[in-house]
Amino acid sequence: MGKLLLKFFIFLLGGFVIGEAIVRAYHLTSEVPKRYLDDNGIQRYNPDQQGSWKGGNHSWATNELGWTGTLPVSYDSLVTIIGDSFIENFMNPSDCHQDVLLKSKVPKMNFVEAGRSGVSFIEAMEIIVFHPKLPDAIKNEVKAAGFKTISLDSDGQDNWTFVYDHHWTCYGHNQAADQIASYLQELIIPE
Repeated sequence: MGKLLLKFFIFLLGGFVIGEAIVRAYHLTSEVPKRYLDDNGIQRYNPDQQGSWKGGNHSWATNELGWTGTLPVSYDSLVTIIGDSFIENFMNPSDCHQDVLLKSKVPKMNFVEAGRSGVSFIEAMEIIVFHPKLPDAIKNEVKAAGFKTISLDSDGQDNWTFVYDHHWTCYGHNQAADQIASYLQELIIPE
């Protein structure tokens, strides 16, 4: 009986080691960056972390400020893009992040992302960008409260999201960046 238990535990340990190696080699789970609470009570990611997204062929990284995305060369004419997991955007490569897309469309301005999964409404209140599928009643209530808003429109276009997830693909992020860039050029940048 003792030999049987020993063989069983050796087999079990070998299975765990092989399983762990397969999961890590093929990125079968997402790596989640570690967070901390800064002096202002805002949850940020620990700076300069790297990891892989589940099933992705790219890696994500946090910058030296503890956010995803790249830092701008200049902080003149800076727009901070605050949002939830759609802005955090771990599931897409860096060239599909809003800071990169908007900079290419509005080169006079600089952009930095401050996105974190689960960000609350109160943390993201300046110009509010609405998801295309958000009910009009919520949009109207926020507008009536005096906030500047942008309502994204996905009608008549290809699907913005992944088949397996509700987050946007690079196509969806490009469409959002086009609409936001138009808004910024019309309302914020003087001619």
